[in-house]
Amino acid sequence: MRFFLALFLMSLVGCGDSRVEDNRLAAIRDAEDRRDVDAPALTVTSADESPTVRERVYRALGRIQDPAGLERLLRGLDDDESTVRQSALFAIGQLGLARGAVVDATAVETLGRRVGPVEGRSLDERVAAIEALGKLAPENAEQILLSLLEDPSAAIRAETVDALFRFRFVPTWRGQSDVPPEWSDITVRSLALSLRDPDVEVRRQTAHAVSRYGEPRVVDLLGGSIAAVLQDDDTLVRLWLVRGLGRIPAPASSTVLSVLGDACGDAEPSVRVEAMAALARLGEAAAIPVGLAGDTSFHVRRGWANAAAGAGQESVLPALTGLLLDPSAEVRAAAVASLIQHSETTPPAEWETWIADPTWQVRAAAAAAAGSWESDRVQHLESVLADPETRVRTAALSALSGLDGIMPHIVRALNDDDLAIRATGVTLLTSIENEQRVELLGDVLRRSPGDDWVEVREAVIAALATSDDPAAAVILRDAASNDTASSVRAASAGALRRLGVEPPTPSGSLETATPSPWIGQTFRSPPRVRLETDRGVIEMQTLPDAAPIHVAHFVELVERGFYDGLIWHRVVSNFVVQGGDPRGDGWGSPGYSLRDEISRVRFRRGTVGMPKAGKDTGGCQLFITHVPTPHLDGNYTIFAQVDVGMEVVDRLQVGDRIRRARVSDGPRGPRR
Repeated sequence: MRFFLALFLMSLVGCGDSRVEDNRLAAIRDAEDRRDVDAPALTVTSADESPTVRERVYRALGRIQDPAGLERLLRGLDDDESTVRQSALFAIGQLGLARGAVVDATAVETLGRRVGPVEGRSLDERVAAIEALGKLAPENAEQILLSLLEDPSAAIRAETVDALFRFRFVPTWRGQSDVPPEWSDITVRSLALSLRDPDVEVRRQTAHAVSRYGEPRVVDLLGGSIAAVLQDDDTLVRLWLVRGLGRIPAPASSTVLSVLGDACGDAEPSVRVEAMAALARLGEAAAIPVGLAGDTSFHVRRGWANAAAGAGQESVLPALTGLLLDPSAEVRAAAVASLIQHSETTPPAEWETWIADPTWQVRAAAAAAAGSWESDRVQHLESVLADPETRVRTAALSALSGLDGIMPHIVRALNDDDLAIRATGVTLLTSIENEQRVELLGDVLRRSPGDDWVEVREAVIAALATSDDPAAAVILRDAASNDTASSVRAASAGALRRLGVEPPTPSGSLETATPSPWIGQTFRSPPRVRLETDRGVIEMQTLPDAAPIHVAHFVELVERGFYDGLIWHRVVSNFVVQGGDPRGDGWGSPGYSLRDEISRVRFRRGTVGMPKAGKDTGGCQLFITHVPTPHLDGNYTIFAQVDVGMEVVDRLQVGDRIRRARVSDGPRGPRR
């Protein structure tokens, strides 16, 4: 009897410990969601014996991205548990991705000591340290990282290449530079060698690293062997290398043009798309085979039509004209845009037909392409500005950019009740000289409050950041202090710093936010969601451990039928498809915002992420990646992964509908 009594008492102790941990985790979730970096729950104490609690504290500090949490994160690097140390490392890296972040020298020095092999340090921990260092992107990143490209571990080599990519990308992301820093010659030589690494992931990361901005020195080092490198068995390696070749300064060598011409015949449509775009960027669109206008992939046909705009040869006109009958509205729209640009300075005879087309994609393309005309632009676009489709009106407005005499159109746009039209008016205003610009922008800022108008306010801040009028700094200071959106406050603070003005501290009432209604929602098992689209069925596995609030919110919208009938409004070949917007144009929201839940999960092919206008401005939209997108890692919330139907995702086009969305399993547990 005493034995069973002891077991019973032990079980009570266990339940008590469990309840204490649950309460502690709930407090951490609450502080994280309210972005309260000073909350007592986000301080690790000696009583926190659970690695889970410590790991969640550091994850929360990384999501908040406030430098006030750095000291706690550095202490976390001495934790007894490797998984906890990795969480602290990831969070330190996230601080480096905050807009306007200032790199901390102590953090860089600490991370530099943790990237190398040391007895007792796991491979995963070294990878996490390299990742964090890449996100901080200090000026001395290359000298810390270069030797790791020869590490015996392929995982270390691949992560090092990604960190070297971030050395260039991150400074522009956080707004400290408009131009990415250059790699040293020794880094370039090392990366050229990494393109021949025996590990495919190393080659992929290297090809991606050189694809973002183009690197002519790598091309020069490869010389005649570039053709052999472009015969890689891996599609992603070929895709990114081809993209990089298109971003080297023109004119390109005969070798580069030859391999790009060969890539136009690659077995994979994705590579053919990149090869055409590369040739067009290099001013060699005439070298693209006309036969690709009849490719079986709509991505390729659309890519050919886009590239044909720069061909400068009448020989492409019959094929372009033929594409006006293509079954894809996107291909027809691209053909219209190219035909208009071939007409050079004046509208073609078919203009009136295209601008009255029953398909909005064609009308929008015709309106946007009119921006290439040197005369009669305003006259021809006047009627288009009354089109019933917002996307056509915004295209017409944008086509007026830089013209004299468009101030009346700008004023009407700034006073429009549609946020897309108003934001386009803000952009137009920056394209002309006007002494009332700052006054008008300040008025728009005041008349665009709330979550629905965040993108308009961010457009205003971007416009004010280019002004040397002292009144602009006054408006920016007020926005940095009082705007209700953290993304607008951060953008304003960054604009002030670029103007040499120290930003103010936000008002106390804005320091923390109201907790999300979906906080604490749990599921008995991770829900699966099924999307029935015009092109077929897509199934995805949600990731509640990585993004619990986003998953709970997404599932609720699905169960309400919110997505039924909505369109995919954005399709970028070899990047993403995006949909779920109630407006259908990318400007819509549910009327509230979700705070980011950035995790260590990375964007790969089929990853489902949350679009946003700035930090903590997620909503109801979703995007699905065609390919891995390393530049999104750490910057956007991932809440699901497509595991059935990626061939359907590849077929999706702008205007295709989500006919029906349903949760296939994973019922909810109680709120707690």
